[in-house]
Amino acid sequence: NPLAAWRFQLVGMTEFIGLPQTLLVGGSLLFCLVFSVRRRQTEWLWLIATALLSAHVVSVCLGEDHLGLGYWVVPAGIGYLCAGSLAVRLTKRDGFSGWQRAAIGVTATLCLLAIHIPGCGLRGLVVYWQHRHEVAYNAPWFAQELLREIPADARCSVDAQFLLDVFASGRPTVNLQSIPKYFLTQDHPYDYMIVSRFGIAEDTARKARGRLVKTMGVRDDPFACYVEIYRPGESSEEAPRESAAPVP
Repeated sequence: NPLAAWRFQLVGMTEFIGLPQTLLVGGSLLFCLVFSVRRRQTEWLWLIATALLSAHVVSVCLGEDHLGLGYWVVPAGIGYLCAGSLAVRLTKRDGFSGWQRAAIGVTATLCLLAIHIPGCGLRGLVVYWQHRHEVAYNAPWFAQELLREIPADARCSVDAQFLLDVFASGRPTVNLQSIPKYFLTQDHPYDYMIVSRFGIAEDTARKARGRLVKTMGVRDDPFACYVEIYRPGESSEEAPRESAAPVP
C-alpha cells in the first residue's frame, strides 16, 4: 500500500529529525514548486520532481518493514537547496534597502541554526567528554574488549553496532536481524550471538533461541556501548553483568 508506506516513512522521519526540520524541508519544496509553476521555471520543476520521485521510490520500496532514514538524503538535500533559494529570493525583492537585506539574511541564518540545534550532537559531545576514559564510551576500545570474549574460530551472529568489528577480526560472521523479507538470524547456526540495542529492540535473541551468558557495557545510557552475549540454547537465566571500567 503506497499511502501506508508514505505515512510510515514520513512519521518515522519526523520523529527522527523533529518537526521543525521536516517542515523546513517539506515547506521549502512546496513553496518552490508553487513559485516555479507560476514563473514556469522548468529547471526547478525538474529538480523538485526528482526529489518527489526519490521520496516515492524510497517509501514504496522500503514499505512498512524498514525505516530508511539515510535514503532520504536526495529529497532532503534538494529541499535545503529550495530553502536557500527562497532566502535568496527574499533578500533580492524590490523595496528593501541594503541594511534590510542584511538583516533578513542574518535573521534567516540564525533561524536555520536554531532549527538544527536539536539533534546536532551537543549533548553527546558533553557526555563523551565526561566519560572519555571509560571503555563503554569508546567504541573501538569496547570492540577490542568484546573480541577478547569470543574465540577466534567461533561462528558469530552479530548486531549491526559491532558487525564490522567482528567481521574484520576474521571470525565467521553473519548479520544479526530477524526482519521478514530481509534476513532471519534464526535460520543460521551460530556459536556466539552478540546482541546490542537494535537486536534487543527486535527481541532477536528469543527468536534465535539464545542463552544469555554475559553482558558488557552500560545498558541504561544510550550514549554508551552495550552488548549481550548469547550461546545457543533455551534459557532465561540472568547472566553476570560487567560494569564499564575506566581505562587504566
